[in-house]
Amino acid sequence: MSRPLRDTELSGLARGIVTAETTQRLNAAQLAKHQILVETVRRRAARTQSASTVATLTRAVELLTEIQSQDPHVVDELLALPQIGSWAVSCLEGMRRGERPDADYLAQLAAGAAFRVGRECGPPADRNGHTFFPGLGVRDGTRWTLIPHLRVRAGELALSVNLDAMDPYLGMYGRRTRPNPREWRDRLTVAWRILVHRHRSSARVLAVGVRTLVPLAGPTSGPPFSGTSGWTYGAVATSLPDDSLILAETLIHEFQHLTLGAVEDLVALTQAYDKRLWYAPWREDPRPLSALLQGCYAFLGVTEFWREERNAGPPEDRRRAEAAFARWRRATFDAARTLSAADGLTATGRAFATGIRERLEPWMTEPVSPAAERYAARAGAEHRARWEHAHGDGHANSRVGRISRASARG
Repeated sequence: MSRPLRDTELSGLARGIVTAETTQRLNAAQLAKHQILVETVRRRAARTQSASTVATLTRAVELLTEIQSQDPHVVDELLALPQIGSWAVSCLEGMRRGERPDADYLAQLAAGAAFRVGRECGPPADRNGHTFFPGLGVRDGTRWTLIPHLRVRAGELALSVNLDAMDPYLGMYGRRTRPNPREWRDRLTVAWRILVHRHRSSARVLAVGVRTLVPLAGPTSGPPFSGTSGWTYGAVATSLPDDSLILAETLIHEFQHLTLGAVEDLVALTQAYDKRLWYAPWREDPRPLSALLQGCYAFLGVTEFWREERNAGPPEDRRRAEAAFARWRRATFDAARTLSAADGLTATGRAFATGIRERLEPWMTEPVSPAAERYAARAGAEHRARWEHAHGDGHANSRVGRISRASARG
């Protein structure tokens, strides 16, 4: 796929500076990727699958093409759904194993496009007579169960997302839960106000780039479960935290992952031959170099979030933010220094490692309270000790872990 990013945009992205305009370019690149994947599924099926499967896929593609000539926005909106990438990859992997692709899903997508422009095309129903329309919901005769759609606004900025616990191709993140849309809307409304009023540049990017929230079953205690996938750009999976401030942080964290994943679709950041595993100060397991870079990029956003939050809210919230800022600036800076010294990065990947480090460097000297510094040092040391105990002496790459610590602290 060609690279749609200008050098200046790539340079900004390397420092964690993401704009709405750059995100729109990444959105367009991901739509093009989905279009290529759909056609790849059809062509692979034409060589390996039954006539009925090929016919179903071909009719769906032809219907989408026909509707696109009438109303391209409708088809582009559906093909840009995060789950389309996951569906296509599932089909391709399944055909590689000799399995039949889920051709009915594409037929349902095409029927949904037809429905939106006022046409009926009779997509396949399941054994119970239910018809699923990706991104829309389930119809049983004339009765609909719609996927909840949330729209929250603060000032002139709005976030508009599906809250999708239905789609089978959004199930890779973990156990989903049936959401309470009102509860999600209330929590998201507060989180969105925080983002718009105190993290405006991030809010602009999220408004452009996030299309879907996938509700996950939450932990009994502690931070929410959350995640993203490189095959579902635009979707953030998360359990619903009790604290809207944490929901705001989670959205920033996970969209950083989506952004870097979209960049990786356009330009290589790591060398495929590098199989070493590394210590990451936010994980309990050793990570490959690409995952360490992903983590650094995500926690650069987290660090910036808490840096701004130090000046907001009541004193207890400011102390909490200051402690989180101290913890993650140190951890992320150390990991970025490790990355900068690694020889498994491409030239662009090295530019990202350097950009993250340079963005963090002036923040390292910003004053925080002694209590926040002590917390950051203690939390970092305890995490590293746990990791060393689990992986250091007996781990095949324990030497790499110790080297990465030494290079990070100089």
